[in-house]
Amino acid sequence: MRIVWISALAMVFCGMSLRAENTADQDAGATRLRIKAAKLIGELGAEEFGTREAAEKSLIEMGAPVLPQVKEALSDTKDTEARTRLDRVRKALALAGETDPDQLAKLAREEALGLRYESAAKFYAKAADLYGKQAEAETDEAKKKDLAAKAEQSAKRKARAEGLTPSEAVAENGGRVIVRQQGGGNARVVIQVQGNGGQVQVLEAESEAGGDGDW
Repeated sequence: MRIVWISALAMVFCGMSLRAENTADQDAGATRLRIKAAKLIGELGAEEFGTREAAEKSLIEMGAPVLPQVKEALSDTKDTEARTRLDRVRKALALAGETDPDQLAKLAREEALGLRYESAAKFYAKAADLYGKQAEAETDEAKKKDLAAKAEQSAKRKARAEGLTPSEAVAENGGRVIVRQQGGGNARVVIQVQGNGGQVQVLEAESEAGGDGDW
């Protein structure tokens, strides 16, 4: 009997030791991740273009675990280009890692107002899904109703974004381009520049008619 007790105690201590080692390994891994992310965030403002590009790509590849650190850096960083790149990283990671539907809906609105409707639709789709799940889990009827309404609204905005694509520029004057939104009935005056990867970046957008719409 004594031998059995000794064996049982040994097994318990071994189990506790393994759990402690696993916890230590996880903590060490999280620390390494934070250090690497901090280094890459710092490189977003580097002088060399290639360094900035590589840092942005690497942060996105690190995935959702670095999203809180990216959001924190975005609120603290003053450098204009670093902020622009952090914002792109935040949006790229938010679809996978953001769990706050209000934040997703806010990002969706930013994308819609920037005429990036495909991206806006993706953010609204995830916001609608999360609002819906929160509504299902909510026991307070008033809160449940509010969350369900937000889910429905986000789903409608997703559908609207999917149906809107900017047409070709119909006028050009000193770099200002009039772009008409198909299906929306609005016209916008925007300044556009060619961005990285062939993407068009909207630097300024103002409605000529119809306002910002229900985004």
